[in-house]
Amino acid sequence: MEYKQLQEKFGRIASHLDEKSRRLWCANEALAIGWGGITIVSAATGVSRTTITEGIKEITGEKEIPENSAVRRKGGGRKKKTAQYENIKHDIESLTESLTRGSSESPLRSVCKSTRNIAKELNRKGYEISHCSVAKILKNEMD
Repeated sequence: MEYKQLQEKFGRIASHLDEKSRRLWCANEALAIGWGGITIVSAATGVSRTTITEGIKEITGEKEIPENSAVRRKGGGRKKKTAQYENIKHDIESLTESLTRGSSESPLRSVCKSTRNIAKELNRKGYEISHCSVAKILKNEMD
């Protein structure tokens, strides 16, 4: 019965919760249930057990809760590819250098190779990058 009630409760408010409030709500429910609460809440809500465990640490004071306006703790979230790989801009430039049309000073400079092909070549070199990330890096380089 508890599983179904949790599903209904979570279903009513889930669309109004951000990442932090979802984590804390689930953690609070898991603490209220007691033993096995993390597993039950995770199954009922679809929120990972790790996320619920982190929320419990925040509620019990083992970990700092992010400030009111912050959803994640400082430094949280995925790092940009340019921060992950310090040479990525140079490697993209070397892959596109001979295929670039127009003056290097011109804002109308364009690359004749697709971002998917550039991403494939970078992945062969050991990077983990998608064509979307390549496009973002190229756009920032040309701005």
